[in-house]
Amino acid sequence: MSEVFENLTEDFANLTEDLPKLTEVFRNLTERIFQVTEGPKSLTEHPPVNVRTPTKKGNKMSEPLGKLSERFFTPQK
Repeated sequence: MSEVFENLTEDFANLTEDLPKLTEVFRNLTERIFQVTEGPKSLTEHPPVNVRTPTKKGNKMSEPLGKLSERFFTPQK
């Protein structure tokens, strides 16, 4: 039984030595994942151009430029 405790103590000591290295690896990995998923700031700061936005009066939604299909593909009278 004492042999088992000695082995466990050794394993725990080795794990304690490796813990700061593993923590650094996880920190770097998390930072890299965040950079990849966040993307460039310029793309996330501005909303897309053709989105529905609330009007100044009431809660109705408006399309400032209209739908692309309505502007270019409707027959002229």
